[in-house]
Amino acid sequence: MTLAFDHTQLLAAAVQRLRNKVEYTSLPAFLLPEEFTLSDLQRMYEVVLERPLEKSAFRTRVLAADLVQSIEKVRTGANRPAQLYRLTHPQQIVYFPRTLSPRK
Repeated sequence: MTLAFDHTQLLAAAVQRLRNKVEYTSLPAFLLPEEFTLSDLQRMYEVVLERPLEKSAFRTRVLAADLVQSIEKVRTGANRPAQLYRLTHPQQIVYFPRTLSPRK
């Protein structure tokens, strides 16, 4: 599908800006339901960034930033039960001290 005028460039710029902000903020967390697993949160970041993130480093960062708090519920399914979380401060964006950029 072709967009009219310069809308293709505007959309590309908006997506790039979102990706840049995701590197150092909690924005993807606001795209999830109220209760989610850490795997759900990591997957949301990976979808926006279009690249995988290292699981333990991601979880360490999220928990150290006080972004989420565990609740007394688990999600059951085919695999072992997964702890559910919610945002610690649902009205506030968290800024990480470092970006999620891969190390070079």
